[in-house]
Amino acid sequence: MNASPPVTVTVTGAAGAIGYALLPRIASGNVLGDDTLVELRLLEVPQAMGVLEGVVMELEDSAFPLVAGVEITDDPNVAFAGCNIALLVGARPRTKGMERSELLEANGAIFTVQGKALSENAADDVKVLVVGNPANTNCLIAMNNAPDIPRERFTAMMRLDHNRAKAQLARKAGAHVREIHRMTIWGNHSTTQYPDITHALVGDRPATRVLILTTFGLDTYVYDALRAGASGFMLKDAPPEEIAAAVRIVASGEALLAPAITRAVIEEFARHPPAAEPPGPPPALADLTPREREVLDLLARGLSNPEICEQLVISEATAKTHVARILQKLGIRDRVQAVIYAYESGLIAPGGASDPGQYTP
Repeated sequence: MNASPPVTVTVTGAAGAIGYALLPRIASGNVLGDDTLVELRLLEVPQAMGVLEGVVMELEDSAFPLVAGVEITDDPNVAFAGCNIALLVGARPRTKGMERSELLEANGAIFTVQGKALSENAADDVKVLVVGNPANTNCLIAMNNAPDIPRERFTAMMRLDHNRAKAQLARKAGAHVREIHRMTIWGNHSTTQYPDITHALVGDRPATRVLILTTFGLDTYVYDALRAGASGFMLKDAPPEEIAAAVRIVASGEALLAPAITRAVIEEFARHPPAAEPPGPPPALADLTPREREVLDLLARGLSNPEICEQLVISEATAKTHVARILQKLGIRDRVQAVIYAYESGLIAPGGASDPGQYTP
């Protein structure tokens, strides 16, 4: 076992449901490791001290070998004295009929006192995690009242909201949640909270959809942008209703590029075919079913979903499913990328028929 001095962990609202569930995890080593001794400082309001004594009895009954000691108090200055980790769990919950301003006033008083007590009594290396909702606001209040503690030591626990945002983006993008990076959450756990995907990545690509407006038409810069992950482009002199429609198409996540623009991309490839002979079909192509290969061929020729349905005699829902699976299997994000993939890989010759032999796994 580690012979180092115990880490002092302060938990506020320790007699509540979250504190009751959290304490055994700290005591057993799940939080700081199974070789780290902990000194527990448990803070509660005076009227809950009797319940807290019962919680301590349960900790004693478990005889956790990593617990060097337990101290309970209703005084924040005592609770935060020398603490290395502060878990601010206790907060005033919003009750029925309570105005938001009343909630902020109640929690403001709590976290103002705790912030000052932390600043005056905590160890120099203290780290603070605010759990009690509204966590962001409560964290800000505590931080602003603890001038002697670096701001980066304060964290608001937004993991639930963060996980939900990642899951929603993964579902929308047809990706796995492990591929979502740099997701940001703004606001508290309320109806005003929103996820920010401005800097988020799906794999190594931006999560945001980009529609390019250009005065130069199909120039080299546009193609570089499309290859980098942009979802489409339009000329700036296009009618406003066409630009608005293109924005909706790109934002929808389904029909990400208007078929007419896709055809323009194809025509540009026909005018400027690749200089070098393609090395052959990429290995990922072998993962496509014969029907998916047919759909890719038609996608690369600029057909819309209704046109694909007519050509293959399938429903539009089936066509959308095929397109989604193609994008997922090939690791590309939208229809224009499918066109670029097909032509740059030599799967389809610009202006000519596809070679079925190229599709043989």
